[in-house]
Amino acid sequence: MPKKILVIVITLVLLSQYFLLKSYAAVSSCTASVTPTSTTTSTDQDFTFTVNNTSDTTAVWIKTTRPSSDYEITGYSGSGWGQTFASDYVILTSGTLAASGSFSFTLGITTGATETSSAGWTIQVSDDSGGASPTTCTGSLSTTIMNAPTISSVTVSEITQTQAKISWSTDKETTGEVQYGRTTSYGSTATDSTYSTSHTITLGSLSSDTTYHYKIKTTDRNSQSTETSDNTFAASKTATTVTVTQTTTTTVTKTVADTTLPTTGLKTDFTKIYSLAPEISGTASDDSGVSQVDYSLDDGLNWLPVSFQSAIGKKSITFNFTPTILDDGTYKIRVRVTDPSGNQTVSKAYKLIIDRLPPEVGPSLLSLGPLIFERDAKGNLYTVAGLDQKITLSAIGGANSINLIAEPQTQALSLLKTQAENRVLGADSQVFSLVKNPDSGLWSGTVSFAKEGTYQIVAYSLDDAGNQTERNLGTIIAVPSGLVEGEANVLKEALVTIYTYDPSTKKYSLWSASEWGQANPLPVTTGNYTLILPAGTYLAQISAPGHMTVKTKIFSPDKTTILNSDFILPRKKMISLGPLSITWPSLFSPKPEVNLKGSPLPSQTQSSLIGTELPFLSFKVDDLEFNSFELRGKATLLTVVSSWLPAASQQLKIIEDFSQRHPQVNAVAVMTQEKPAAVSIYAKRGNYTIPIVTDPDGIILKELELNSFPAHIFMDRKGVIKKVLGGILDQNQLTENLLN
Repeated sequence: MPKKILVIVITLVLLSQYFLLKSYAAVSSCTASVTPTSTTTSTDQDFTFTVNNTSDTTAVWIKTTRPSSDYEITGYSGSGWGQTFASDYVILTSGTLAASGSFSFTLGITTGATETSSAGWTIQVSDDSGGASPTTCTGSLSTTIMNAPTISSVTVSEITQTQAKISWSTDKETTGEVQYGRTTSYGSTATDSTYSTSHTITLGSLSSDTTYHYKIKTTDRNSQSTETSDNTFAASKTATTVTVTQTTTTTVTKTVADTTLPTTGLKTDFTKIYSLAPEISGTASDDSGVSQVDYSLDDGLNWLPVSFQSAIGKKSITFNFTPTILDDGTYKIRVRVTDPSGNQTVSKAYKLIIDRLPPEVGPSLLSLGPLIFERDAKGNLYTVAGLDQKITLSAIGGANSINLIAEPQTQALSLLKTQAENRVLGADSQVFSLVKNPDSGLWSGTVSFAKEGTYQIVAYSLDDAGNQTERNLGTIIAVPSGLVEGEANVLKEALVTIYTYDPSTKKYSLWSASEWGQANPLPVTTGNYTLILPAGTYLAQISAPGHMTVKTKIFSPDKTTILNSDFILPRKKMISLGPLSITWPSLFSPKPEVNLKGSPLPSQTQSSLIGTELPFLSFKVDDLEFNSFELRGKATLLTVVSSWLPAASQQLKIIEDFSQRHPQVNAVAVMTQEKPAAVSIYAKRGNYTIPIVTDPDGIILKELELNSFPAHIFMDRKGVIKKVLGGILDQNQLTENLLN
């Protein structure tokens, strides 16, 4: 291959790797601040947060976590972002914080009943919509909870036709203020700016024979304030001559606090399983009247107002509401009733089950730290026997448990599908349980294949309605570790060193393995070794004491690749010249090639879809509906993917470029098991011109039995399927399978 062409090919490979890595790049730095920096115990207060993106990457995910359980998050106010919040955190998505930009938002906070020392809020940002690789912001994020001053011994004395004296005590030094007037709007204020624990303020310019309302406010040196409720007194009716023997009658009227809690209950039948959110009805009562009814779908973490309430303000009311629930699942419904004095009652939790779809597993991803294992065109994944790695997948239909079974293809396996707990497993089958991430909604867990071999992965999903489904996730081939040997034995003091090509210097340098959670050089102490390399251009060097050093031929994997080739190191040949020993160089030893060692590939049967017409499928793109029959008349590529898969942006960019060069063909991407709004934002953010449609119920997965993603369906002008491929396809593969 001519030198210039070789350089171009290597550059393209490295550039593709660069853009792949960019999909994982997190926002590198950010700062944040919060106001106020102090508050009082047992109070409701708004906190304002400002986040500054000091990196060169746009952030699309912001998470704010409280300092401790002494702070309860009760609300959010801000524009341009969607939010999910619980009592301890708030996650903002569906918005953008541009590089060098800032964003401010407000959280409603309820503080605990005890003082706390200064503690910091945690704010994290990411350029990934699921919050991958978040960066923690620095800045002034500490707040303190302090006791507010306590007011006691309130008295009104020396009342005349024109003035009265208000006195009170506080438990710490504070300033004083009295607001007073003929109504609860007050209108006049008298103050004392002296810090003291005993306070007296004289109110002047009163009118005789008039009832006055007043309330007291005190503020300590930390700017913490306390106010009393409304009280009243009456100015004298006639003029009074004041002497030393005068007796003054003081009239003070205090409001009796209402401490009676409201009552509430729901009438809806929660023993039923609903396909759509039902109308929920109930009653509420309070001796002082009901002022507000709210409901929660998440056991009291977040609250929404009930909009349909009859006779609000009366002692007994009825109400009804229909929850805005879109997804299958189990929801804990609570109702909160508030009376005019602020007393609240929260109902018990009612379990509402929404079951529109059975639990269905979608696309899956196998990873080792930042390295993503990619399927080949036949849908196979390769890993190393005994290696712990993470599997991540999406699911819809309200699954409450997902288990994976790895079935070796060499054994007969019978599964009893009547109950999720009653399965007959082969001796070498393995079961892995997954856990749901409440933030992203994705399921993940650790998998490891004990033995070398070919495994079929089956996912079993169960929901609270008793529905169980199974789905074939495809084939994973577990290959053995590599071996470093001498001419007669396994070497236990060898060293495997990887060098990578740097196109800027046109030289090979030591590969930085620490970025990928590995060591380089890699000590080989048992004779066995494994390295997993991202796409790039490499050569390997293997050395051991007393043996010749071996360098491999240059190899250039185009995707994440397992290095497990066996290497045999010949012993050094020594020539003795008197007292000197000289190593005889090995000038003509061939450089070994690097090949994946492992079990033979499983036999691949042709997809049953080949030669059949694509079934009728209906999709949505923004506000438009679109069906598969509209693709007929042109050769068509239908690519099925999910936006959370790291390979999605890379593959869509390749298809986008291909489509622009070949307008005579159709190219459509289907985002499966994703909501239309999320897909629309993803498409706009990527500035894609090809149609990107949504399949929220995962219909295409069931109709076509796809298990490798991205999945590519190639069709002719009549809609007949000609080929089905998996993995990331390049321009040449698209041309070969679509234009030919």
